[in-house]
Amino acid sequence: MLVAVAHAADAAVREAYRGELSTLADVRFLVDGSELERQGWLREATVLATFSPQHELKEPEMAALGKLRFVQCLAAGRDRFPFEAFASCIVAFNQGAAAEPIAEHALALVLAAAKNLLARHNDLAAGHFKQSGVNMRLAGGTAAVIGLGAIGSRVAYLLRAMGMKIRAINRSGRTALPVELCRTLDGLHEVLDGADIVIVAIELNRQTKDLIGATQLRLLKPDAILVNVSRAAVVQQEALYAHLTQQPGFRAGLDVWWNEPMHGGQFRLEHPFLGLPNVIGSPHNSPMVHGIFSDLAAAAACNVARFLNGQPPLHVATSTD
Repeated sequence: MLVAVAHAADAAVREAYRGELSTLADVRFLVDGSELERQGWLREATVLATFSPQHELKEPEMAALGKLRFVQCLAAGRDRFPFEAFASCIVAFNQGAAAEPIAEHALALVLAAAKNLLARHNDLAAGHFKQSGVNMRLAGGTAAVIGLGAIGSRVAYLLRAMGMKIRAINRSGRTALPVELCRTLDGLHEVLDGADIVIVAIELNRQTKDLIGATQLRLLKPDAILVNVSRAAVVQQEALYAHLTQQPGFRAGLDVWWNEPMHGGQFRLEHPFLGLPNVIGSPHNSPMVHGIFSDLAAAAACNVARFLNGQPPLHVATSTD
């Protein structure tokens, strides 16, 4: 069998694939091939490993995938995957492979906002030593984790270690994790009511688009903090901006944005969030730590091995999920 790797691959990424798959399949990296070789490999490929096939493959190459049975996406988010082009294939994603660094980043945004670090720094830079400024205490507070998957569970663990009580949303409304309460999306308002911290870590789909708007934001404490490390569109942009301007004690830490270069456009905001003193942002780089691409490749290769060994692959999805 042939596994075609469509994305860029350094030495560590190549070793991750070969170490897991060398006895099961012939692994070919498309970046190594001429146009003719790429076409030939894709015609024979049973498995395609990819971040974004619409960007990594040319149209004739997409048409050449006649024997393809399994697509392993290295990303976790499925909201921009072209399912219609792979209707006859099993498509799996890479949930949890980057959970640790993303959870660390979420915690950093929480702490930076809770301790007003950006404002304090700017005061010092301007020559103002405001030692009496009051910051938020996390211990004893309540955190609402919207999306208790791999990332959300890790964030919940970190916040519990800091003394916070956890409420959570997941698909089943049940969890073995030590949380105060767990609900499905139907219980969102109960989870948000009076929360000090909100962590948005839920997948973007038709159910969760614009999930958090003005009504939901009003349920939070006036000085609450919202951190989003999922997809920007889970939160209504206009509602969040209005809430931040009307409630200056409310804060937001955003790693994801409504218009990003990675989606084929430019970084653009309909409202000037970054001019607000109660917003701290980062450029969707929460997973970007040393070794992350080999970590993603290792997790992907393990799932490909499951498929090749006749085991059910993990994290299979369709456009209707």
